[in-house]
Order: sequence, then structure tokens, then C-alpha cells
Amino acid sequence: MLLFSGSKQVRTNNTLKPLPSVAGTPIRGAASPIMPHVSAPLSLKLCFYGANLKYFTIIILYCLSHSAYSTELEMFSPLLLCKKSEVGSAYPYEYFARFYLKNTSNKNIKIMTAVKKSIFFKNNQNENELYFSSLKAVKVNNTPVIPSATELKIVNLRVGEAAFLETKFGSKKFIEEANFIYNINDDFDGRFGYWFGQVRLNNIKLTRPKYCKT
Repeated sequence: MLLFSGSKQVRTNNTLKPLPSVAGTPIRGAASPIMPHVSAPLSLKLCFYGANLKYFTIIILYCLSHSAYSTELEMFSPLLLCKKSEVGSAYPYEYFARFYLKNTSNKNIKIMTAVKKSIFFKNNQNENELYFSSLKAVKVNNTPVIPSATELKIVNLRVGEAAFLETKFGSKKFIEEANFIYNINDDFDGRFGYWFGQVRLNNIKLTRPKYCKT
């Protein structure tokens, strides 16, 4: 390159070098010293965020599966029966539901068998959900009233043993199929030592539905 110094030409062997990056225009293949947060290509950043979102979703699903549903208890031999209620009844349909819970863990488990049908609704797949929950603590004169272990029907299951649970309830809806969910909370601060969590069995069909339709 030719440079002028006074009236003389001076030749130099220096070549032009790329200018440092300016804001919003990072140097290709290197991080911008001015705006490092825009140094990576957009596609790379999207991949990074997508990967993080994927791992975050996996972690959430893992936590939910382990906190909500049990691998220590198994529900089997469910039964759902129905009959028409008497004329003038608040609920036109009367249901009887029963199932067994088996201890599939490697230790003894205490379970509460005094359950009642507490919630009925349709889930996101438009399936009927029947939640069988425990007795709740009540207060009298602002004082907690604690039920006895007998009222809660607590059963101590050894490994491989099962307990029988049943309940009756009325409904204004005709239920031909439902998911059973055994849903127990720790309502008494662990004083009885019973197991709490959820066990479910899906697609329980109504036995002899004609008794409800006639």
C-alpha cells in the first residue's frame, strides 16, 4: 500500500485488517467484545433454549410422576355398580364402587381404608374421574377434633398383602366408565403413620348398566 509523506511516496507491506465488531455486528466465529449476549448465531441460541426447555420439562414430569402416583401400592379388581334411585331422591343414580390395594413394595405399609367419593369431574381427555379420599380433620369451637385409628380403618399391609376398599355415593350423572383414583392426604401431621399419595386405575366400566337405565 502507498502512503504519502510530504512529497515522497512510502511503500508499506502492512495489509488491511478487519475492524473490531460494532454493536449488533459480531465478528464471525468470535464473541463480540461490545455485546457478548448477541455473539452466538440465532439458531444456536434457539437450540440452547430449546434444549434447556426440554430438560426442564423432563424434570417436571419426573417430579410429578414420583410425587403424585405410587409404585408401592397397586389397585386391582375394581367394580362399579349402579341402580336407579327412588322417585324424589336428590340423586337419580346410586353407585357402589370397590377395589383392592396391594402392597407391592419391599416393606410394610399402613393404608387408610375409610374412603369416600369426594370429587367427580372430567379431565382434559373428557374422561370421568372418581377420587376416593380420606376423612378430613374438623374443628369444634376452633379446636381440632382427631378421629380414632378405628374410624380411619387403618390396615397394616405386609409385602404382597392387599386390603379391600368400598364406598357408596349418589350422582346426578350417569357414569358408564370412569378412572378410579385413591387419593390420600396427610391431614393429621403423620400421627397415624399411614401411606399418603395417589394410586389410580383407568377405564373402569360400569357393570350391568341396564340396571341404571331402566
